[in-house]
Amino acid sequence: MGIGGVLLATMARKKLLSDAGKLTFLKKELIIGALAVATYPLAFYSSMQFVGVAIGTVVSIGSAPFATALLERLFSKNSTLDKRWFLSVVIGLIGIILLTYSEDAGSLQDGSNSVRITGVLLGILAGVTYAVYSWVARSMIEKEIQSESAMGSLFALSALILLPSLLFTGNIYFQI
Repeated sequence: MGIGGVLLATMARKKLLSDAGKLTFLKKELIIGALAVATYPLAFYSSMQFVGVAIGTVVSIGSAPFATALLERLFSKNSTLDKRWFLSVVIGLIGIILLTYSEDAGSLQDGSNSVRITGVLLGILAGVTYAVYSWVARSMIEKEIQSESAMGSLFALSALILLPSLLFTGNIYFQI
């Protein structure tokens, strides 16, 4: 994430410089989006560690559209949620529950229900944070920030947010 965020910002530096004035007026959105970008991979990979790749991925990817629709409903003036949307949420939730409890409990980290619930909740957090950062990026672009600037600023700031985590995890890959 750190390397990718810095690389993305470096590649978009000219557009970031031209949008710098506009970006200063979007500090709140930028911080929220960067926190979401930083949280997403942590929640996503932790979810997979707790409940496995299949469940972690399905819950994370499956919950993002629901979160996006709720963001649209809460923050967009012209968005409505119809009966078909509610039906799809119910079917999606049933699918997530069935998938979560279909796998043999012995294949999970310690086989406990709390591990499953933690993994599913982390998957939902991953889906929500993915939806938040996507929604923030789109909102920035709609406010005439160039797409490269929007994504470069979000990922660069998230890289700075994640930098302290190297103190705890970096020794696995680097000798300090």
